Amino acid sequence: MARFPGTEKQHNRAGMEPGQVVRCRRSRANAARALSDVRGFVLEVRPGHARLLLNLQGQTIWLEGEALLPESELTDPGLERFRQAYVLLAGQRLELDDEHWTVFSAGFSAPALDQARAALDGLAGDLALEAHGVSELAVRMSWRHGEPANA
Repeated sequence: MARFPGTEKQHNRAGMEPGQVVRCRRSRANAARALSDVRGFVLEVRPGHARLLLNLQGQTIWLEGEALLPESELTDPGLERFRQAYVLLAGQRLELDDEHWTVFSAGFSAPALDQARAALDGLAGDLALEAHGVSELAVRMSWRHGEPANA
């Protein structure tokens, strides 16, 4: 059966989906990486894994879905504001470099872009909306040296 862009539900076997707040389980594997009880949010999912954003310095990590527990909130207010914008933009993945963070999405409404812009006020500089490929939108945000602009 063919799928049409934007009709896929982005989640993995553990039920994790982009934008979801999670906490790393207390386990030997997570403890060895100093991740026990660390909170972040899901950026991207694969069938057995999820990629998390742990802080606004751009620290990301892929973990197995079973190594994560759902949480109700983030403890870092800046990271929570970025998560809210990511959810408003229906983010499915994030690319980071020293100067820009790019959120990729299947689509969102104009009011959602305005709300995301308001959530990112003081965290990110300019936002640029670009078509990416056949079925994705890219929202490019200005960052300086891994730190949010105007932070």
